Amino acid sequence: MSFQVHGKDLLGRIGTIKTKSGAFTTPHMFPVLDPHYRFLRKDFFDRVGIHAVMTNAYLLKRGRQGLDPLDVHGILDYPGTVATDSGAYQLLEYGDGGVTPGEIFT
Repeated sequence: MSFQVHGKDLLGRIGTIKTKSGAFTTPHMFPVLDPHYRFLRKDFFDRVGIHAVMTNAYLLKRGRQGLDPLDVHGILDYPGTVATDSGAYQLLEYGDGGVTPGEIFT
């Protein structure tokens, strides 16, 4: 992963982040995808200029209890850059939801 700065203003940076799955410019709007409620298709993201999305481990794990992990790109049907977080907020807000903290972090 790399970040190339194109411009600065105070502490803000405009640039390009390159990952093994693609590149996108910053600032960037990351739509958060729930892999179990997919109603936006890849062509929509291309049309509105979204080149990276986000999901979290809680959402990924909740619907796949007891199943082997899959590639996050395959689950989301999205070939570009996918950022993830732990889903700890969902654990705190909704309880375990069938997913334990230990499962989230493995």
